[in-house]
Amino acid sequence: MTRELDLDDIQGNVIRAYGKFGYPKARYFFIGLTNAWVGREFVRRVQDKVTTARRWPKNSAGEREGPPITMNIGFTFMGLYMMELPTRTLQGMPDDFIDGMRKRAFILGDQPLSDVTRVEQPVLPTDPVPDWMKNWDPIWQDNRRAPGLPGDVHIWVSMNAKVIPGTETPVPGSDGETDILEERTQWLRDTCREVCEAYARHHTGKKGTDDSSQSRGWIGIIAKNGKDGDQEYQEASAVFDDIYDDKGNKLRLPTPYEHFGLSDGIGDPVFEGQFDEAETRAKVKGRGKWMDPDKGWEPLATGEFLLGHPDESQELPPAARPPEFSHNGTFMAYRKLHENVTSWNDYFKAEAKTYAKMTGLTEEQADVTLRSKAVGRWPDGVPLQRAGTHKEWEKVRAEHGLKYANEEKKDLATYLRRLAYLRSEHASDFKYAHDMQGYDCPNSSHLRRVNTRDYLDPINDMHPELNKDKNVNKNANTSLNKRRRIMRRGLPYGPSTLSEGKDEGEQGVAMMIICANLFRQFEFVQQQWIQYGLDFNSGNNTCPLVGDHSKHTRFTVPADPAKDGVPYVCEGLKNFVEPRGGEYFFIPSMTALSMIADGVVDPT
Repeated sequence: MTRELDLDDIQGNVIRAYGKFGYPKARYFFIGLTNAWVGREFVRRVQDKVTTARRWPKNSAGEREGPPITMNIGFTFMGLYMMELPTRTLQGMPDDFIDGMRKRAFILGDQPLSDVTRVEQPVLPTDPVPDWMKNWDPIWQDNRRAPGLPGDVHIWVSMNAKVIPGTETPVPGSDGETDILEERTQWLRDTCREVCEAYARHHTGKKGTDDSSQSRGWIGIIAKNGKDGDQEYQEASAVFDDIYDDKGNKLRLPTPYEHFGLSDGIGDPVFEGQFDEAETRAKVKGRGKWMDPDKGWEPLATGEFLLGHPDESQELPPAARPPEFSHNGTFMAYRKLHENVTSWNDYFKAEAKTYAKMTGLTEEQADVTLRSKAVGRWPDGVPLQRAGTHKEWEKVRAEHGLKYANEEKKDLATYLRRLAYLRSEHASDFKYAHDMQGYDCPNSSHLRRVNTRDYLDPINDMHPELNKDKNVNKNANTSLNKRRRIMRRGLPYGPSTLSEGKDEGEQGVAMMIICANLFRQFEFVQQQWIQYGLDFNSGNNTCPLVGDHSKHTRFTVPADPAKDGVPYVCEGLKNFVEPRGGEYFFIPSMTALSMIADGVVDPT
C-alpha cells in the first residue's frame, strides 16, 4: 500500500521535476535581506503563491494538468538566521547545511586539496576571492565571504512556466499581453519594494525608503547572476528543437537534451507516497529499489527525501526542532554547472579517429560510441545495458522507432515515440550484475557512478567464467545504493537550441538536487563516486563526464577478450563540466512557511 502523504503541506518541486511535467521555462531568483521583519513580511506575502504537491487534475487526455506557472521557495542557513529562528532550532540543523556549499567545496571536488589547508580569513568587500573560485558567478563569489558583509544569499525563489504549444513563448499572463513568467517576475520585484516601503512606514513613519531606512530594513533580488554578474536572475530553459507535424507545419518543442546532446533526468528515484498507486507501479521499475526476483522493484522509503518520515534504515532523518518545523521539509543543493561544449566535442572527435581504426567503426560511429560509453547511455537515452554496441543500439532504435527518417526535418511521430521511450521500463529497468566487467556499460561511466543499482552488492562475482549463464547474481539487490539516491531538479541554461557552444559561453545545467541528508546522499555521491573511482575498480580516475580531470585524466572502455576485444584507454580528459557556484537550501513545508512568517518557531 502506498504511503499517504499530506501533499498540501509539501512544496511541489519536491514531488515533481517541473521540466518533465510541461514547464520548460524557468527563472531562479536569489534574495537578500537585512532583518527579520522584512523577511517575515516577504514570506507572508509569498506563501499563498507557493505551489504545493497536491495532485493536479487530469485533462481529457488522461494527463495531469497543473497551473500556468509554479513558484517555490527555500532558505539558506544564513537566511534562517536572519529570520531570527530560535538558536536551538538553528543548532539542530545539519552541519553540512550550516556550513554551506562554499565551505564544503573541497568535499565536492570544487576546491583543490592543496588549498584546503589555507585558512580563508574574513575579507573586505574589496579583497579578491580565492583563486579556485575565480570562475564562479559573482553572486556566489560574494556569498558567505565573511560575517556581516552584504551580498549574502538568504532566499531562493523559483518560477517554472508553461509555453504556448509549438513555441518557446511562456503562456500569457492575466493581462493577455505580458507573458506569465515576466508578469510573476514583476510581482516579485513589486513585493520586495512594497515590503521595504512597509518597513519604512512601520518603523520610521516615512512613506518612502531612503538610504538609512534601507540599511535597517531592506529586502531585494541580488542581481549578480551570470559570469559578468549583470543578470537579475538565473534563467533556465529546456533545449528546444524544430519538429514538423504530418501537415508540414514547423513546431518548436522541448527536448530532454542538455548542451552536450545527452538525454537527461531519466532515472529519477521514486519514493513512497510520491505518486498514487497506479502511477507508482508505472514508474517504479528501475527507479526504486530492487528487492529480489519475487518482490521486484519497490519505491524507496519516504524519509530518504522528506524529513519527518522513516528512511531506509527505519529511522527518522536528523532534523531541527520542533518536529512540526522540519516535518515534510527537505534540503536542496543548488549547483550551477557550466558545460565546455567545444572541449567535449573536440576531444571525442579526436579520440574517435583512433577508436574507429581499432574497432572497425566509422569515425562518426566511433565518436557517438565513445561519448555514450563515458555517459552510460546513447544520446537518445537507450542504456548501454540494453545495447552495448553501436550495432545493438541501431537495432533497439529500429524496434522502438527512435530514429528520425530525416534529421533535417524531424517528424512529430518519432519525437513523441522518443519521449515515450524515456518514460518506459526499457529505458530504466536494468541492473549491472550480469555486466560486472563493464563490457556493455563501463564500470567508470557516469551512469554507473551516480546510480550504482546492484553493482556494489558483495554477492556479485567479478569472474566471468563463474557467471557464464548470467544467472549467478540474480539475487543481488540495491542495498548499498538505496541510501545514496538523490532527486534531480532544474533545467539547462544558456541558448535554448542545441548548438556548437563555445567553452567561454554561457551554457550548462542549473542543477537542483533534493534529498533528506546532504552529507549522506549528495556529498557522498559527489565525493566518493564522482571524484574517486575505487568502488568502480578505477583507482583515482574520476567520472569522465563531470569529474575533475586536472590531475587524473584517464577513462577506460573495457572489451570482452572472448570476442577478441581490446580495452581502449582515453587519455588526457579535460574538465568538461565546471562549477560556477551554488549553495545549500532548506525547502520548508507549508506549515513551516507559516511558522516563519508568523515568527512562532518554538523549539520546545
